Amino acid sequence: MLIPLFEGLKAGFPTSTDDTTQENIDLKDFLVERPYSTVYLKVSGESMLKEGIKDGDYIIVDKSIQAQVSDIIVAIVDKEYTLKYLSQDKNGNYYLEPANSDYPPIYPEEELVVFGVVIGVFRKYK
Repeated sequence: MLIPLFEGLKAGFPTSTDDTTQENIDLKDFLVERPYSTVYLKVSGESMLKEGIKDGDYIIVDKSIQAQVSDIIVAIVDKEYTLKYLSQDKNGNYYLEPANSDYPPIYPEEELVVFGVVIGVFRKYK
């Protein structure tokens, strides 16, 4: 479904309506590059708050992307799902880093599996 997209909107001072342009966008095409490996997940918790990911937001996760250090990932750590940054210590060990200082880093006791890499986030206000 195509939805009108207006470009040129400024979040600072107002923009003249003459300075905006319109085209159409399909949100699915914009947000999802590989539909067969992509899932949407609803976020619960505030450990990624400083990244702008809030409780109740929806994340778009691509399971086919190879995770890199500093990517935001959905991980299975010791048989539990979580959303964090993928990090690596100076010894080469992987761990999970939150984007909220109220939460500690997570070092796996047994196993750390990358479920997928976060490629987007969205929320509905009303």
